[in-house]
Amino acid sequence: MTKQEFEARYGKRMTDEEFDFINEAYMAAGDIDKDTFCAEWRMHGLGESMVVKALADLALLQESSVKAANAELVEQLAELRYQLAELREQNDKLLSALLSEEAAEAAVDIVGREAVILRRLEADLPLSDDDKSYLAQMLKPAAQA
Repeated sequence: MTKQEFEARYGKRMTDEEFDFINEAYMAAGDIDKDTFCAEWRMHGLGESMVVKALADLALLQESSVKAANAELVEQLAELRYQLAELREQNDKLLSALLSEEAAEAAVDIVGREAVILRRLEADLPLSDDDKSYLAQMLKPAAQA
């Protein structure tokens, strides 16, 4: 609701700061129409009710606490993203080392050339000369058919 809408329904002009506070209360009120909110505010607004004032102050305190907790979580998330990026980089280095020529030949003995080639392709690693020769041999019968 705009400041002008509220003032027309409430019947009184107010400062921007007062309206900002009232508008936060309106937004926090949930699914309530403007006329009902303004009527309720007229009956129980901050000027007349110490209970409403105390509850509003408590709500603002809780909001600032939630904002602080949110800021901390955002900071933690950024740190975790940084750590994840570092771990991915380390993983890529380890994968490269594991798929070196010597390790690749041992892997070929264990899981087969096709599995090694597939893993290299999935990891976007270069193929060895042996891998290329193997693929060429595999593709020749298909190309001749």
